[in-house]
Amino acid sequence: MTKSVKCSSAQRGRVVDAAGSVLIVELNINTSECGECAIAGSCGRKPSDKVAGYSKVRARAAEGVRIPAIGSEVDVRPAMGPAMSASLLLGLPLVVFIATAVIAYSLGASDLVAVISACLADLLTFGILMIRFRKRTLWTVVSDH
Repeated sequence: MTKSVKCSSAQRGRVVDAAGSVLIVELNINTSECGECAIAGSCGRKPSDKVAGYSKVRARAAEGVRIPAIGSEVDVRPAMGPAMSASLLLGLPLVVFIATAVIAYSLGASDLVAVISACLADLLTFGILMIRFRKRTLWTVVSDH
């Protein structure tokens, strides 16, 4: 049975670092809904976070919320919907794979060349998206306590 996507609600965390307006917020995933999220990798978490029991995410203060001090408790939520983020990370490389295979095959490439071209384009697309998302602030601080 698939786990439901629960990460749309605010999660409680603690600010552990700050660089300007970008904060690093530590979430206790054993006590938050994030621990059971089926698409956790799409919001900036790492697979090893489940074992460690906590996750550090990049967050930016929402409009009208003051930037909290290090050590303070905050509520954060994903800036981009988790389903949208997962769709982009998983769907776009699939579309690129199919399009590259069809184009290469229609240009007269052999099946092997078309598949290899599609695989390389797929890996390149996924790599670009992962690099782009790694530096992106995927969470928003919605309130501080």
